[in-house]
Amino acid sequence: LGASPDAPSAHLRGRFAVEEELRSSGLPWVIVRAGMLLGPGSVGFEVLLRGVRRRVIPLPRWTEIPMQPFALSDLLDLLERAGREPAFVGRTIDVGTAERTSYGELLRRAAKAMGFDPVWVNVPFDLGPAMGLALSLEGDVPLSEGVALSQSLVTSPLAVEDCGAAMRD
Repeated sequence: LGASPDAPSAHLRGRFAVEEELRSSGLPWVIVRAGMLLGPGSVGFEVLLRGVRRRVIPLPRWTEIPMQPFALSDLLDLLERAGREPAFVGRTIDVGTAERTSYGELLRRAAKAMGFDPVWVNVPFDLGPAMGLALSLEGDVPLSEGVALSQSLVTSPLAVEDCGAAMRD
């Protein structure tokens, strides 16, 4: 989510450039813009699972941005249907659910479900470059991917305008 020609992060501007290439290719296309995937393999989800094991968890401002996380099974269903149903051709689908929460709330829920009771520390500023490094280490991804993800988290919308209606349709 958040891909546009004037997005504040290079990562999201690059994603928009790919969308433009698809649109102008002459081939049938469907663009799927996703927020936070809740499931194994998702960097954000893996960071969440590893992060709740800490004794102290910093909560920068961006952790309270509204988001609509979705399950891997919902995304797979959408992708399978998009490949065979003509109604998807030429559409951009923003993936999300009707429920709005925040990354901070997901951290709190995960900690409780896993039996952890960390100290939560509200941080009144963004963690800047350190956040990209932390995401890289916690998510077990290359540093460039961690930096791109951190820039996207603090600069782009994580909630879909239609509360997931396009995905459900």
